[in-house]
Amino acid sequence: TAQKAAQAAARKVTEENAALQAEIMEVEQSVLQREAQKNEKLRAMLRQTHARLETELLLGKLRRSMRFNRGAQGAFALMLMLAAGLWWLQPSAITQPVSAIHNTVQAAQPRPVSGGLESFKLSTELSHPPLRVAAVE
Repeated sequence: TAQKAAQAAARKVTEENAALQAEIMEVEQSVLQREAQKNEKLRAMLRQTHARLETELLLGKLRRSMRFNRGAQGAFALMLMLAAGLWWLQPSAITQPVSAIHNTVQAAQPRPVSGGLESFKLSTELSHPPLRVAAVE
């Protein structure tokens, strides 16, 4: 009887111990699950923060690139306008000196007086040596 009571008490203690161990295991599992969920949430937040940071860095690079491109486009447009202006002004700048030179050259050239006969006389005079006249003393 005392032995049976001791055995019953021992059985009861072992059952309680097994129940407590099962409860501890369940609590450990739930704690591990919560930690895993928290870790997953933290990882998701880290991924999102990393993605935002990468996006901000890329947007900064894009802004700098766009600023540079706008400057380059402005310089190119200015160069085109300058080239067009020079091209537009070039014909009048060249024609004035050329026409002045042409007028000067035309004024300096001797003009034949009577067409073909004068040019024939001039050519014959140039082709024969001048005559020497003997001086009489």
